[in-house]
Formats: sequence, structure tokens, C-alpha cells
Amino acid sequence: MQGNPESPVWLCEATSRLAGSPIAASPEPLQMPVVWNADFRQRNQDEMPKWQSHQKIARILAAVHTPATDPGAPDWKEYFQERLYGPAGNEFWLSLYPALARTEDSASGRSPHDTFAVPRTLPRYAALCRQGGRFEFVTRLARHMAPKIIVCFGHQHSDDYQSAFGFAGVVGEEVILQPADLPKRLRVFTKDGTKLVIVPLLGGTDGINSDVLQIALGRYIGRLLSAGAA
Repeated sequence: MQGNPESPVWLCEATSRLAGSPIAASPEPLQMPVVWNADFRQRNQDEMPKWQSHQKIARILAAVHTPATDPGAPDWKEYFQERLYGPAGNEFWLSLYPALARTEDSASGRSPHDTFAVPRTLPRYAALCRQGGRFEFVTRLARHMAPKIIVCFGHQHSDDYQSAFGFAGVVGEEVILQPADLPKRLRVFTKDGTKLVIVPLLGGTDGINSDVLQIALGRYIGRLLSAGAA
């Protein structure tokens, strides 16, 4: 978990895989969200330029908070360096399955960091999160904090996103995002003043993988926020 849970925009991935993040690599459970305050940025100043996935998130969030009348590209570098995941910032990041797990069974031995008392393969760990307390925790947190927008990356995990955030059984609508690149499908669900937006992954050939798409997604989220505030 990173950022400010009281913010209007939440972002979620299924697994903890954001490249380069010390949070994703940590074997220790988090008791409180990690915030990118001045101390964090100072300690990680040499590593932050390598965190490309977080830079993509910054490009999306910079577009969210850039006025729709501004024709230029949002300054994502300033957002990344100064604002992203701030203590009182505009976004909160979390994962459904917070521990690192392999995608398939493996006969290899345990690594020095295999300290989790959980199954080490993704399907088994995901099942544990569904049946144990993880999804229940996410549901309670979202209900209590009531974010305006929850953006989830990866259509393959749609059922888990809907279940974890309390949208099971809610009928959604399909939105096509096509600024200039190939069209990307979004699924949008609405419940109790919150919108759950499921989008493609950040990376890969089918993902939100270009500057144009990331900015377009950010502007779309910004329009949803503005409409909700009206």
C-alpha cells in the first residue's frame, strides 16, 4: 500500500509487481501505507529514475489533475518527483495479492526471502486471499474511505476486483478508449457513489503502454471525477 487512502482516486493491481519498487520487493507485511515524503524521496533518489511503472502511473495521475482546457501534455516528471503517493496526496495504491508469488508451481527450493506462511504460487495464493481475510480487509477499507474512482489494471482479474471492492453482481458498461492508438476496452461499474474502472495492464502489447494512452486514461478519470463533483 502506498499513498493516501483518504484520496479520491485509488489504483490497484492484482499482484505486487511494480518494477523497481522497494515496497513490492519487501518480504515484510505493511502495517501502514508507505508515503513518498521528503525522507523517502531522499533515500531512494538514485533508484526512483528506474521505476518505470511508477512513472507511467505519474503520467496518468498528472493528466487526471490537469485542466481539460490545457492542450499540452501534463508535466508527469514534476508529479512523479514531487507529488506521487504523497502523505496528503491525490492517490492511493494497493494490490489484491500483496505478497510476491510465482505464477506456476516450481520444484525449486525456497529463497532466503520465503518468509511468508502462504502458498508460493499465484493461483494458490490468490485463492488464500479470496477465502482468507485479504478481500474482506479491502472491502471494509473501500467502504470506509469511499474513494470516488478505483482504477484496476488487468481484465483477467475482473472477477476478483469486483469481489474485493464490493461490486460483485453489479452490471457494468463498456467504454472504448481510443485517442490515437489501437482502441482499449474499459469496464466501468458504479455503486454508492464510487466507480470501479477496470482497464488493461500498464505493460505488454495489449496494455496502456504509450504516453498517448496513459494521458487519455488520465483525462478520462479526470472527467469522471468532475462529473461526480457536479
